[in-house]
Amino acid sequence: MALNATHWKVLAGIALPVFLLSSFAPPGEDGLCDSPLVGGHTGAPGESSCTGCHGGTANSGSAVIEWNVGDAGTYVPGTSYTGTVKMKRVGREKFGFVCLALTDAGNVNLGGFGLLETVRTRTYVDDARDYVSHTPCGADAQDSTVWSFTWQAPATNVGPITIYMANLVANHSHSLGGDETYTSTITLSPAVGIAEPWAALPIMLYPDPATDHLILSAPLTSAPGTSIVIFDAAGHQVLRRSLATGPLVQERMDISALAPGMYSLVLRSGERTGVQRFVKE
Repeated sequence: MALNATHWKVLAGIALPVFLLSSFAPPGEDGLCDSPLVGGHTGAPGESSCTGCHGGTANSGSAVIEWNVGDAGTYVPGTSYTGTVKMKRVGREKFGFVCLALTDAGNVNLGGFGLLETVRTRTYVDDARDYVSHTPCGADAQDSTVWSFTWQAPATNVGPITIYMANLVANHSHSLGGDETYTSTITLSPAVGIAEPWAALPIMLYPDPATDHLILSAPLTSAPGTSIVIFDAAGHQVLRRSLATGPLVQERMDISALAPGMYSLVLRSGERTGVQRFVKE
């Protein structure tokens, strides 16, 4: 599907990773284009932003940032979209970005990023979350730069999805001072006419709040590959179970090892997905 929406963000709200000096090193200095990563600091729930290391106040600089993903703020399940990120800051020659996609319901990391340019961009997994970002080789540019990538929407309607992005403009001083952090988000909603997620796969959890065990009730016949995945409030996967093919009425899970707090359970069966939150006491 062609990309036809442009989303301008000027000093707006996204979030970027913490970029150490090696992250901006061209080949021949501190490493290759696939030098070690410093993690996913996008400012999304459960993550810090670039200001944690680089200091300063996010979105207080004068860079102009333009980015887009999807069609006019919507997505069609299973569709691949092209995303672009453009940055402009006259007088600077080091730029960076990172993106993360989470569902609004439970901050579950769904969908996937892909590459259109393998030298200047890369994908990686950090703490079970999938990211796309620049590479050290892709950070060099005079005054402005642009990157492109792909994003694959989940196979089913999972409700609104927010893509978090952080950008960094570095001053090339070989220190963490004087750099500029920018953060912003784009929220994509299911296209009109796409079935609601609860209609696709209704599930029920009890007891709620739960203490040492949780029971999933779902009147369905599980397809090959059906799985239960539990995420904490920060979107980190904390439990996963594969289910046998056949009728599924109730599934009992031991959650005694989980820390107290809010969790999201995702049940995936074939092309259908169900999401439900619960509290662990």
